[in-house]
Amino acid sequence: MNLFSLMVGIGASLGLLQVWRDAPPRREFAWLLNGWLILLTALIGGRAGFVWLNPHLFAGDWQAALRFWEGGLIFPTALLAVLLMIPLLTILRRLSIPQAADLTILLLIPLAVSLWLGCGVAGCAYGMALTDQYPWALPVLDSDGTLTYRLPLPYLAAFVLLLIARPVEKKAIELQIPGARASLLGFVLGVHTLIFSSWRADAVPTFQNIRLDLAVGTLLAVIGLFGALVIEVIRLSKALNRRRLSARRPPHPST
Repeated sequence: MNLFSLMVGIGASLGLLQVWRDAPPRREFAWLLNGWLILLTALIGGRAGFVWLNPHLFAGDWQAALRFWEGGLIFPTALLAVLLMIPLLTILRRLSIPQAADLTILLLIPLAVSLWLGCGVAGCAYGMALTDQYPWALPVLDSDGTLTYRLPLPYLAAFVLLLIARPVEKKAIELQIPGARASLLGFVLGVHTLIFSSWRADAVPTFQNIRLDLAVGTLLAVIGLFGALVIEVIRLSKALNRRRLSARRPPHPST
């Protein structure tokens, strides 16, 4: 197992721990099973995307396509598979869409952080070339085997996501509206993916000249923004209802 796969495994384990801690009482194992289904979907999607875009690597040994632990996963198709899994969870596991989405985002944030860190240790998703005069420049072995000082983009992306995700999650929990966590964190993850993926200087997965990372990041940001707007409408409706109820209450008789 290479370092990239190890980092992904750590991220998946942390995500499952989040699911366990967030599960309703006496439903921890059921929610862990839901988490495993989501992770399995992400694994299948990430591996299928890599094989789909690089069929020449498996032309002589198709069984190698199953050996995912040797490396070869891409985030865009993994994320797309997970998004498609959310409505299936509502059928297979009898969850509502907001519940399934909130459960999914608990796994996606640790996975995204671990993927960026995995890219850092594996020497992929690196940033623009710098000189060794910059104290933050790190030597990276490029895809062509050249050692170049570069912007430590993977570590910067992981740090920023960790820095932003926690306060956004706290705000979503305070709203006490199902789906708020998925909407706000999904929007954050989508925008984060758009920004930091656009700074990559290495080869990125493309299809028909479309960058898959930017396409899926845009999709996630749009879904998250739509969900956030729905959450805001619900919040305002609740506030108006409380105000109307308080206005209808008769005044207390004076003593």
